[in-house]
Amino acid sequence: MIKGKKRYITSKKHFYFNITLPTATEEDLRKTNEVKDNNFKNTKVLLVEDNIINVMVAKQILTKEKMKVDIATNGKVAVEKVKQNTYDVILMDINIPIMDGYKATKEIRKFNKEILVLALSASVFMEIKDKISASGMNGFIFKPFNPDELLKQIYIHTKKSN
Repeated sequence: MIKGKKRYITSKKHFYFNITLPTATEEDLRKTNEVKDNNFKNTKVLLVEDNIINVMVAKQILTKEKMKVDIATNGKVAVEKVKQNTYDVILMDINIPIMDGYKATKEIRKFNKEILVLALSASVFMEIKDKISASGMNGFIFKPFNPDELLKQIYIHTKKSN
C-alpha cells in the first residue's frame, strides 16, 4: 500500500474510481520501524489456542521473528506449563476448552503476577474488556490478527512491562 498517493483504476470503457490513501505520519513510521527493529530473538511465548489453523499461523509469525513458541490447547494445560516453564509472554485465547482463558489467567495469577498475558479473541473488545481486566490479562489482540498487529501488540506490552 502506498500512502499519500492517489490511485486511479479504470475498467471497461466508462468505469473508473479513485482511491486516496492517507499519508503516514512520522510517528506512524517511527512506531513501525521500532517494531521492525525490535529483537524478539529468544522471547519465550506460550500460545494458548485450540484452533489448529490459528496455531499454525501464529507459530509461523512468531518463529519467523526468532521467538521460542510452546503450545497449549486448553486452559488446564496452559496453567501446568506456566508452573513448569518460564515464559515472557502468554497469548491466551479466551474461548478454549476445559478451562477458559479467563479462568486460566486467574489461576496463573495466583502464582505468577508478573508474566505478560495478552487475550486473543474474535469478540468485540468493548464487550469483554471488563472480563479481561478482572482476570488479570494485560491486553487484547483481536482475531484474526495480521502479523504486523500481533508483533506490534507484543512489542508495546513488553516495552511497558520493562
